[in-house]
Amino acid sequence: MKKTWLFFLFAFLWLTGCYVPESIETSLPMENSADKYFENQQVEFFAWNGSVMCKIGNIYYYSLHNFMHFYDTKTGIHDFLCGKPECDHTDPKTCNAVLETENFLAAYDGWIYNVNYEKEEHVLFRISTDGAIRERVCTIPDPTGWNGLIALHQDAIYVSKTNQEVINGKPAGHFTFYCQKIGTEKPELIFAKEAMFIDRNHFLFVDDELYFSISYLDEMADGADYTRLTELWNYHVSSKEWELLWQGALPGNGQLESFWPKDGKLICGVLDWEQERDMILTFDIGKKEFEAPIYIGEEFLNLDVSEKYVITSGGVECFYIFDHEGRQVGFYDLTPESEGEVLGPDGTFMGTDGDAVFVQVKHAVFDGEREHVKYAVYRLTPVADAEKMDEVEIIGMLE
Repeated sequence: MKKTWLFFLFAFLWLTGCYVPESIETSLPMENSADKYFENQQVEFFAWNGSVMCKIGNIYYYSLHNFMHFYDTKTGIHDFLCGKPECDHTDPKTCNAVLETENFLAAYDGWIYNVNYEKEEHVLFRISTDGAIRERVCTIPDPTGWNGLIALHQDAIYVSKTNQEVINGKPAGHFTFYCQKIGTEKPELIFAKEAMFIDRNHFLFVDDELYFSISYLDEMADGADYTRLTELWNYHVSSKEWELLWQGALPGNGQLESFWPKDGKLICGVLDWEQERDMILTFDIGKKEFEAPIYIGEEFLNLDVSEKYVITSGGVECFYIFDHEGRQVGFYDLTPESEGEVLGPDGTFMGTDGDAVFVQVKHAVFDGEREHVKYAVYRLTPVADAEKMDEVEIIGMLE
């Protein structure tokens, strides 16, 4: 099954009036233990690949069907983040809540940051916490591409992506990783990689350090199976120095999806492509070696590691939560109840604030006349039922 998926992937690449929350003071206390990873940021929330959710004070900010929403944990109120009472939230030129790209949100220095596409450029914007102000900050490198990621750390934005092409009949992947100071127009290339095919990259900041992984397929001999290689790097933000921690093939021709630093180790979520299973691999940073793998279930192509948990999803709306030792501590089936035909379900990890995991579920229901598409955000905790925080329904998508 996985070789079939890989074949199609290669073929594709080759052919190809609102409630307004009160303004938040900029000197908020840090309460979550994950905040040590963001020492100079006003962040109480860790977001995974894509960074589609953030938190300031008691308010979560997140994207929901190309709109920026908020959820106030004190009042339970959720709505569009737009400070214009008469706005109908349809025109991106006038509505502060409309997002043209929904793959990046971050909180820093009392503002919410987002990237939009404007005049053939990718522009970093910042939005006030009450939704009343949206300002252009600067252009950034083009983040579009395979496994493109954006993150904001301290006073800089980081952009990584892969471009895949065919040269003389052979696949060629080009990976680039940029750093750019907020408000400047000068991105700096800090890492680059050339390989036959780039699978995944993932990075996470710990104060002045950046941990970074990249998985890729190297050249293959005629008739031989492919070999997936992985590199683990450490980057010092202030000195701009890179250190290669490990390079090689993971068990099961594995693909590293995400990791979390803990007690001098990296807790890694890895896909075993040979056995089609998820596994937890712990990397000892001091010894520069991996410990024995812990298998936790089938391989679902969705695998993330947080401060406390390892999260996988199956059936696109079913989510499994494990601890770092591989014990299952939670399961949620978020498949909607509907009398119509359920079309195109999709589940996405949004992040974690330590004790809880946040996911977004999208599903479409056809009632015989029109298609109804619903987007919902859930807060999952292993000790409680799933809590639906917000939902948007779009009607008539087929018309």
